[in-house]
Amino acid sequence: MGERIRVGIVGAAPDRGWAARAHVPALRALPDYVITAVGTTREESAREAARAFGAEHAFTDVRRLAEHDEVDLVAVTVKVPAHARLVRAAIEAGKHVYCEWPLALTSEEAASLAGLADRAGVRHAVGLQARHAPEIRHARELVGAGRVGRVTSATVYAARGKGAGARIPAWAAYTLDHRNGAGTLEVAAGHTLDALEYLLGAISELSARLSVQRPRYVVEESGEEIAATGPD
Repeated sequence: MGERIRVGIVGAAPDRGWAARAHVPALRALPDYVITAVGTTREESAREAARAFGAEHAFTDVRRLAEHDEVDLVAVTVKVPAHARLVRAAIEAGKHVYCEWPLALTSEEAASLAGLADRAGVRHAVGLQARHAPEIRHARELVGAGRVGRVTSATVYAARGKGAGARIPAWAAYTLDHRNGAGTLEVAAGHTLDALEYLLGAISELSARLSVQRPRYVVEESGEEIAATGPD
């Protein structure tokens, strides 16, 4: 086996989040990768994450993590509003970068990051993983080979909400605010539309109607009532 790709994970809280739930188990299962560094906002949690995930280096400064000689790839797994700053730091350090979806708060911000990465000549990817599912890949092969004939239309039905009740755990409460870019529209719809485009090609025109069906939620842990401004 050749040299392994050394990964630094930003947002590597040891007890919650996508890093602990998805990225760390996946990287540990892949022989070509090794987790060498972790980063969180607090020194104590960074050291704890390093111990939990077997990383040699712990950081609270993403720029220091990205610039470290033993980091080849930076994985950004924090809340969306911080994505642009962290991804930019990785690119400016000349490191490859993987960012959770959505990439940024706006299309303009995302396009700017993509352009920056292209000019830097680094590998870059966002976490739109539906296209890698065996079922989706097989369906794409069938369509591409003409096995289903000429595709003239497609109907996609997706039901994805925050649950039937009016209560939400504290960790997910930020997704209710449209300013954070992490609601049902941005996340679930983004994943669904990416799978559709992977199968059938780019969407050229869009007409949409959005609504907020449940405008108020109660945070499970605190009992605080909060407003939902992101369409559900």
